[in-house]
Amino acid sequence: MVRYAARRTFAAAVLACTALAMASPAWPQTNRIEAAFNELERQSRTGKGEYAEALVGMIHAYEVANVELETVRKQPVLYCLPEVGAFDYTLLAFITVGEYRANKSLYDKAGAEPLTLMSMALLKGLQSAFKCKGP
Repeated sequence: MVRYAARRTFAAAVLACTALAMASPAWPQTNRIEAAFNELERQSRTGKGEYAEALVGMIHAYEVANVELETVRKQPVLYCLPEVGAFDYTLLAFITVGEYRANKSLYDKAGAEPLTLMSMALLKGLQSAFKCKGP
């Protein structure tokens, strides 16, 4: 029963991320990805806005995925958070925007919606910032 509940939770988290990615606002065609990341950076200063809020949803979905991987599937987690500390809008945006800017050409070529790219950048940024140590 616990295994079934964990699968449902994992599936719900993936579905939530997908829904967030598909609900991207309309941006002007020219440089809309860059504009979206700039808007995320701006929103992170106030902690308000759809992109800043979406990042919180993404981090929760990744945490659910980590629990699923570690406890149910007995597989390595996506990233390893430090024992102390909490995420806030500013840190999540800093990680996301930093990853995007470091690999801008890769994300720009992907042709995906801004929220999908933000989700990818957040995950890659978390994996880079919080690498798991070996056994």
